[in-house]
Amino acid sequence: MTIDREIASLTDMVNSATLPAQKEAITAEESLVVVSAGAGTGKTWTLAWRFVWAVATGRARAGEILTLTFTDKAATEMAERIRLLMEGLLPKTKELPTVAAALREGLESLEDSYISTIHSFSSRVIRESGLSLDLDPASRVVSAPEEDLFWSQMTDCLDRLDRRWVGRNLSGEVRDFGIALMEDPMTLELLENYGPSGVVRFARGLMDISSSRGDRPEDLLSWAEELDERHEAVIAPLIAASVEEWRSIHRMWCGPRGILSGLTLGDTKLGIRLAGLRDRWCEDIDEDRYIDFLRDLCEAIKGARGKLADSIASLLPEEKVKDHRESILSRSFIWNLAEEGWSQRELDLTRGLLRLVALCWFCWESRKSGRGLIAFDDMLLHAGRALERNREYAGRFKEVLVDEFQDTNGLQDRLIRSVVSDGDARLFLVGDLKQSIYRFRHADLSLFGSYISKARKGGRYVSLDVSFRTRDVLLDRVNRLFGHIWRDGLGATLHHRYESLRPPVDQPWHGARQDVSVAPWENIILEAGEDEKLSAEDRRDRSASLLAAKLTGMVGEETIWDKAESSARTMRWRDVAILVPSRTLFPSIQRVLGDLWGIPLHFEKNTGYYARTEVQDCVALLRCLFDREDHLALAGYICSPFSGLSLADGSRLLDRSAGKDLSEELRGQYPEIFARLERWREIGLVQGASRVMEELVADGAVLDRFAEWKRRGVAANLRRTVDLLREYESTLGNGLSGAASWLGEALRKRAKEEEAGAVGPDEDVVRVMTVHASKGLEFPVVVVAGCDSNGKGFPSSLMPSAYLGAALSRDDGGNGDPISRKVHRLLEETAEKEESERLFYVACTRARDCLMLSGSWDPPEDSWFDMAIRSGEVDKASDVDGDPPERSIERSLPERGPIVTISGSPGGLERISATSWALYRHCPYGWRLRFRQGLDLTWEQPDGETGGGPDMGSLAHWILARWDFSVDGLEKLLSSERSLLPGDLRPIWGDRETKDRLRGWLVDLISSEEGRKLRPLRDSGYLMREAPFRVPLKDGPLLVGAVDVMWPGDDGAYSIRDYKITLEGGAPEGLYEDQLRFYGLAVTLGMDASSVDMALWRLRERGRSEKVFLSPFEDWEGLAEEIRKDSLEAAAGPWPKREDRCESCPFFRRCRGVDRLSRG
Repeated sequence: MTIDREIASLTDMVNSATLPAQKEAITAEESLVVVSAGAGTGKTWTLAWRFVWAVATGRARAGEILTLTFTDKAATEMAERIRLLMEGLLPKTKELPTVAAALREGLESLEDSYISTIHSFSSRVIRESGLSLDLDPASRVVSAPEEDLFWSQMTDCLDRLDRRWVGRNLSGEVRDFGIALMEDPMTLELLENYGPSGVVRFARGLMDISSSRGDRPEDLLSWAEELDERHEAVIAPLIAASVEEWRSIHRMWCGPRGILSGLTLGDTKLGIRLAGLRDRWCEDIDEDRYIDFLRDLCEAIKGARGKLADSIASLLPEEKVKDHRESILSRSFIWNLAEEGWSQRELDLTRGLLRLVALCWFCWESRKSGRGLIAFDDMLLHAGRALERNREYAGRFKEVLVDEFQDTNGLQDRLIRSVVSDGDARLFLVGDLKQSIYRFRHADLSLFGSYISKARKGGRYVSLDVSFRTRDVLLDRVNRLFGHIWRDGLGATLHHRYESLRPPVDQPWHGARQDVSVAPWENIILEAGEDEKLSAEDRRDRSASLLAAKLTGMVGEETIWDKAESSARTMRWRDVAILVPSRTLFPSIQRVLGDLWGIPLHFEKNTGYYARTEVQDCVALLRCLFDREDHLALAGYICSPFSGLSLADGSRLLDRSAGKDLSEELRGQYPEIFARLERWREIGLVQGASRVMEELVADGAVLDRFAEWKRRGVAANLRRTVDLLREYESTLGNGLSGAASWLGEALRKRAKEEEAGAVGPDEDVVRVMTVHASKGLEFPVVVVAGCDSNGKGFPSSLMPSAYLGAALSRDDGGNGDPISRKVHRLLEETAEKEESERLFYVACTRARDCLMLSGSWDPPEDSWFDMAIRSGEVDKASDVDGDPPERSIERSLPERGPIVTISGSPGGLERISATSWALYRHCPYGWRLRFRQGLDLTWEQPDGETGGGPDMGSLAHWILARWDFSVDGLEKLLSSERSLLPGDLRPIWGDRETKDRLRGWLVDLISSEEGRKLRPLRDSGYLMREAPFRVPLKDGPLLVGAVDVMWPGDDGAYSIRDYKITLEGGAPEGLYEDQLRFYGLAVTLGMDASSVDMALWRLRERGRSEKVFLSPFEDWEGLAEEIRKDSLEAAAGPWPKREDRCESCPFFRRCRGVDRLSRG
């Protein structure tokens, strides 16, 4: 077979495995291919196929392909995806010898191929370039403790204006510059204004911005020399744009159809002032007179009120004349810039700051150079120089693949261009303009935009727009929302249109994937009373409480699509992710959802490591070890769980030692604890602080002193402490005092350090994370919290500016904000607003089945709720769908408002499940406890007498949903690996007694008369298990849930069965029967069943079948009417007690306890 035929056969394989757009990207021949990959469109799959295609067709060997990813995790996943793809293709290429040989060679060399982050690639280039670089071969990446130490010394140097320290650290002309700067009066003034710490903080920020662009300290000195010209270059386009805005305002007021031409002004004071304004300005004027016009206008409409003001307001873009005036005056600083230019004082201060930053940078470079250290950005610079000097190295690459290119900065782009600059390598870029959310890392979105434009003109541009992630109805709403937000393009400088996502309608699983009961979109809105003024904290707490009520009613009731199983299943806590714009919402979510509602939570990438009490206790331990006289640290250790003393015993020891030597008191009363500290002191002084912490971690008894739910997190954070101390010791030595001081200083400053991850992917917990942390992830149910925040806080301190060098603060002695600060803020506002839109898009597109927006009503402008309201996707509704709990808690929450949702049932519940309705029929008050307050009722708790409780029932359902109804099949399931089970069922899986009991029940079931039907029905394909339904009830709620087992009969009849492990009388009378009637109604309506045969299967009673009839309802419509009525009552209350059922009610004890709590 010829190579052309082999490639044709390979092309057929690509066609069968990919969509047309993916195939176009994979096989494109152009030297530049740019792929816009929307959320969930299979970009990793496409990138992997592009790699494999290049190898299989002979365009490049594996070692000739450079693949760059955004994170190490992504690189590992990419390499694994490529390997699996190659291994899967090999058996299919037996008749394609050339392709097969290329794939085998690719697999053999894959481990040594270039698949990594750009920093890892840079490190490899430096390592493999050897002596071609002016760099010590033993150089290593600088550690955090080394960096902290340098900046501490730099701060001290500036504080003391220490010329000798500068002289020791620099040489040559740079040394002369540094010493002269220490003697410059401007340096002293800057340090007095902003303080040494403020200057150092500013320097680190500006160095970070500059190095991301590839600049060096010499570039800052050039900036200082050219400051006047560069400032003018910044404001020239700003003034030009402002002139157009001023012209528009003049036309709106004084044009032929302007406000002043169409109104009867009258003889009020306002009317007289406006008449004068009209006489002076209602004609064409030159540009240089616009500012005078605006000043006159603002004076004329000052204090405007009355009917004339109301008439004018109706013609303005703002709601009030006052708002219009304030909008004009908010940019009046541009008038001053246009007329007078920059103040010399601001220029002098900025010039001085740039020089001081250059000095700090020179000192930092000297420190790194002298000790063989490199920073991350240095790696890219050195790698770029190596590639420039050694073009043979760059020439080895024939294909360059870059993932997440929208998050690239200028320095990274420069390195990529240095690889492909000779024009021999194809450049394949994948990204999404809509998902660029890393401005704080100085990502430059315009880079990807320029490559897209270039590819459209002379390369290949491909858009991947088929999303495999999101269900159709949700995808449609997301498209409508962002189609409105980006109706004029993706940004002021990005005129690319919004590319809508499409569902994968041709996929065989597409239809079944839509069949889930969870609502696609929920708006959880706090509506405060008209006269009620709430603090930001109160709003967050109330919103969180309403969200908790909603989630509690969904878990275990609604169904979602299980991507791994390719089927619908009941929703669990682990299906939910709560995404927040910033970590400021973490405390409220923990306080309300975790502490108050008892919802299991895990906070991803929480930076509160140094705020954890176990970390503070570690610092106390280390301090008392190196300083025997630090009795405060010793007291902290004694009262910590590490000491082994109870808090009461520790407190008594401290009381008795008042005025005495605490260390001697400890020796006398608890000699074993004193001896342990002495031994640890010796270990710490000889082997280092990390060795002490290793012994502490190795002591299993330590974790026993923490609450069980805290142990995993405590253990992870203690291990993190060991790692941090090891990093310190590896670079700065084993000194106990130095390590303790460094860790203590970080604690004092509350440095941001991520807590250690302490949860596995199968743990049944709600994951709480920032939107940034969610990038690349997806979840069945996504809650976007904090939608009522616009995040427009602006620091008051001195700030680095990418545009102006410095945004000065008021510390310069002037009145009001300096002009540079106002200009910087104006330039940042647009960029921040556009990134906020993209952040909202990333948040919304993490959802597979359900998206929930949470916050309070009347949101500020440009908040996410505001964006959604203006798009029409959020509206204020009036129905109440949940109350917060009435539990007694340490910190009482304020009075709370309702959850406002868009309801399909005016005035009633939006949806209702069989469990919910049956419990309401049994007792409305009990229903309120369970579904409004989220209390676990007694009959849901584990049953101490028989074992297992609800977990036993869940385990039985898990097996019954997968069993082939044979004895051998049952044994195979019962011997399954524990890891295959959901996390909440694993604890009882190792209990042999539970398995034996379950085995007996299920064998009895298939031996019963009805149970013997199950296997033939299953083999025939007619048996439906855990069949989810979502059936609208006319003029009523949505009926949701899942039927345990059902099968069709003759003439449109159906049989439905519900498994129960509870003994008869173990649940409220009639509860299970009402649940089954509810299922019968859903099947009747949803399947158009002619009749429904209903029965309960009592698994504990040898599979006994207990028939259930429609009575006491006359017909299905009578049952439907009852559900409609109950839905209305349940939504609005009141929820009376059915006290006639209390004595026989298994909820009675808990119900009575709640009563006592609420009365107390």
